[in-house]
Amino acid sequence: MQRLSQTVIADCPSVSSVRFSSDSSGWHDIYGLVDGEVTGFTCVSLYVDRELEWGEFFCEL
Repeated sequence: MQRLSQTVIADCPSVSSVRFSSDSSGWHDIYGLVDGEVTGFTCVSLYVDRELEWGEFFCEL
């Protein structure tokens, strides 16, 4: 998925992240441009007491 994300982000200048998901299982994963490289975003608990930073996503959503 990282390689596919790299292709999408490189070919579409307005895209900075790509989300893969499965409606039936609730699984999702996000890849995006972080410090000039496409990398997987970090899963953070929905119950943290702070705003998310770029490169993070809520695990429970």
